Amino acid sequence: MAKAKHVGFHEYRYQILPISQQIQMDISGFVKSIDDLISKKNEFFKKVFQEIDYYSYSKGDIVHQNLGCDDNIFLLRIGVERDLKRKTREFEIEKVENWEPVIVAFNNDPEIQKCIIQRYGGFKKTQTVAKLLEDNFNRLLKQFQLTIAFEPIYEENYFWDLVEKYKERITQIEFELISPNMSNISSSLNFDLAALHKSSNTTRTQLQLNSDPQSFLTPSKNDPLVQGLVEYSSNGGGDISIKAKGLKARLHTSKGVNEISFDEIAIESSTFDNLVKLFKEIMQ
Repeated sequence: MAKAKHVGFHEYRYQILPISQQIQMDISGFVKSIDDLISKKNEFFKKVFQEIDYYSYSKGDIVHQNLGCDDNIFLLRIGVERDLKRKTREFEIEKVENWEPVIVAFNNDPEIQKCIIQRYGGFKKTQTVAKLLEDNFNRLLKQFQLTIAFEPIYEENYFWDLVEKYKERITQIEFELISPNMSNISSSLNFDLAALHKSSNTTRTQLQLNSDPQSFLTPSKNDPLVQGLVEYSSNGGGDISIKAKGLKARLHTSKGVNEISFDEIAIESSTFDNLVKLFKEIMQ
C-alpha cells in the first residue's frame, strides 16, 4: 500500500500597524482618529486582499488566484514560473513552462491574525512567500496609512535549546520586535512596547544583549525580562538572532517555524468550504 503523502504548512503571525501616529484625516470622515484607524485595520486589510490585482516578485513571474473570503478566513493560491527542461524523442532539450503554486490561508480575526503558507512549490522557503506578501500588501495598505509585518511562530523551547547547545559560547543575542497591537500576545512583555510605538513611532525595535569579549551571556528562563521577550517573539512578535563563538553565521529562531501537516488528498480535493473549515480549526 502506498504511503499517504502529506502537505506541510508553516505558521506565521501578521500584525497591522499605522505607518505613523500622526495620521492624515480621511476627507470622507471614515477615519476620525488613530484609534479609529487601528479599529478598522482588519477591515482595510480584507479590502486590500480582495482588490489586489497582481503580485510583483523580483526573481520571477507570479500568478495568483484569490480563492475567496469566508468571514475572517481568506484563501490564496500563488505560483512562480519555474521552467523545466526535458529531452524530446529527437534527443533535443526542450523548455517547458511550469508554474508551481502554494496555498496561503489567513485568519483575519483581530485577536488571531495568523497565516499559514504551504511549503515547497516554486518557492524554496516560506519566508520568501511571507516577504513577497508583505511587500505587495504594503504597496496597497499605504493608502490607508497602514503597514503589515509577517513573523514566524515557533516553540519557545527552540530558543532555549539553542542556548543550551551553545552554552558558554554565546556573545550576543539580538531581539528584533514588531510593535504589537494584539494584547493577547504582548502581555508577556515586561515593558510596554505598544506605548513605545505610540510615543516614538517605532514599528520595529531592536534590543541587543552583549557580553564582554572575554566572557559569554547567561540567559535564563528565570529572568522575567528575557523570558517575556522570548515568549513574545515565539508568538510571532519578532525574530531572535544569536551570535556564538566558533560560528560564522548567526542563529535565527525563524528557522524553527512551526509546521502543520495535512493529507495531500484532503487539500487537493477539498472544496473551498471544506478548506475554510479545515484551516479555521488550525488557525486559532
